[in-house]
Amino acid sequence: MLPPSPEAIELTEAELEAITRPAIARAIKEAKQYRYDKIKEAIYWWGVSNPQAAARLELDELKRRYMAAAQEQIHPAYATDHGLKQILHALSLYFANDAGFEKLADATGRPYALRKGLLLIGTKGVGKSSMMRVWGQINQRQRFGVKSCQAVAAAYAKDGDEGLEIYGQRHSSGVCFDDLGVEPLTSKNWGNDVSSMATVLQARYDLFQAGQIPGCATHLTTNLTWADLQKYGDRVTDRMVEMFNIVTFDPATPSRRQ
Repeated sequence: MLPPSPEAIELTEAELEAITRPAIARAIKEAKQYRYDKIKEAIYWWGVSNPQAAARLELDELKRRYMAAAQEQIHPAYATDHGLKQILHALSLYFANDAGFEKLADATGRPYALRKGLLLIGTKGVGKSSMMRVWGQINQRQRFGVKSCQAVAAAYAKDGDEGLEIYGQRHSSGVCFDDLGVEPLTSKNWGNDVSSMATVLQARYDLFQAGQIPGCATHLTTNLTWADLQKYGDRVTDRMVEMFNIVTFDPATPSRRQ
């Protein structure tokens, strides 16, 4: 006799086991991968917060060390062509804490300041993210890790305000927030829509102004133009000007992903 509905059918123990065993195996595998990723991330950020003591490097030695690390970590044929030589020089001055950096200026003529962080603006694939990953490991001023803005937004969507608190703590680790603009402009958590990166940048700005983190503890990269960044609102872009030295890649710089 046909049951009144599929829900009325009782599965045998063998059928239930055939369903649940693969599901449990998948759940265990996913849980182990999650734990592994969390431990790996914790080790990475511990290394950022607890760098090994190193002697201060002169400008030319710092450039040589950057090139050696870039050729090891990015590509063996890594080279500073297509305008990257000027970018490397500016960043080397900055991370060497060299007063010569303040003799340079951004595209609008605004003088650079050592007390600020860096905002790298350039089209996709020009090497902003990989460049900052290398600098985060080798510079002598303030070690920092690289965190994608998309991951920050995902943390808010998953954990709400608690997902963002780590970035707004006193004396928190140095961070380069990577690919601003790739993340959703607002993230939803239990019905609350929040611009996660606007919230984080405001928190970092407040810490910077209060002297609780140095300016060189916060950096940004983005594929957006300055005009595109206006979508975050005047308040946020005003904070960016106060917090960051805006380093713009030549629009003609070709993608290194090709």
